[in-house]
Amino acid sequence: MKNAVISRSAGEFWSRRKLAWAGGAAVVGCAISCSIPLLAAAAGGGVLTSLSAFVQPGAELVVGGLVFAGTLGVMAMVQRRKSPEAYACGCASKAGSTRLFESPEPSDEEPVVCTAPLEDEPAIQRGIDSYRAAFSELITTERFEGGFRWRFRREPGLEARLQALIAAEHECCRFFQFQLATEGDEIVWETRAKPHATSVLEEFSRLPERLRTEPRAGHDVATLKDKASAAGLRFAADEAVQSQALRSSEKQESHRRTHSP
Repeated sequence: MKNAVISRSAGEFWSRRKLAWAGGAAVVGCAISCSIPLLAAAAGGGVLTSLSAFVQPGAELVVGGLVFAGTLGVMAMVQRRKSPEAYACGCASKAGSTRLFESPEPSDEEPVVCTAPLEDEPAIQRGIDSYRAAFSELITTERFEGGFRWRFRREPGLEARLQALIAAEHECCRFFQFQLATEGDEIVWETRAKPHATSVLEEFSRLPERLRTEPRAGHDVATLKDKASAAGLRFAADEAVQSQALRSSEKQESHRRTHSP
């Protein structure tokens, strides 16, 4: 009779419901922490699992599962406090970060050419004015190897304005790689370039100070173009004009030779 009671108690404990409970606790612990050293978790779980034997015979599995999940959760919180930026489960690059825009990485052979329609001076000036307005919320410029980032205060409406600017910049300067994201109460604009475009990248990073030192309305475009050209940037509009002028000159020369006595 006594053996029957013990057998029944063991059978009740090794039920599917309790096994699922223990397994579920372990899975939740893994999901919380993504990846935590299992050796440390097993060590913490082993001590308390041994103690659970004094509570109820056969309760080691349930208590062990709960302790395993709890240990992993605590260790995940500690790890996250130590390195909040590195802590990730693959769903976000940084805690509290939202990606707004990201352009593809340019090839090593991408020409350092700007395709902006320089002939449309009013449109170009409106773009420069948009930059000037956005830079009123600029906090700092940070340089790093292969690129730089602008940090802006996260003011209402600025996200949409910066998204429009960065999308337009990507359309005309494919040799740059752009990224726009929110980080807490800041908006971060990152620009990167391959080594052959380093000098143009450096000049672009100076855009805020260039606009501060050129307060005269209508002089922005010419000033910025001169600075960018000196850094090595070529403009497709200029090249098209030069090519057209060359073709016209060659045509005139051919006509002159044909009709010369």
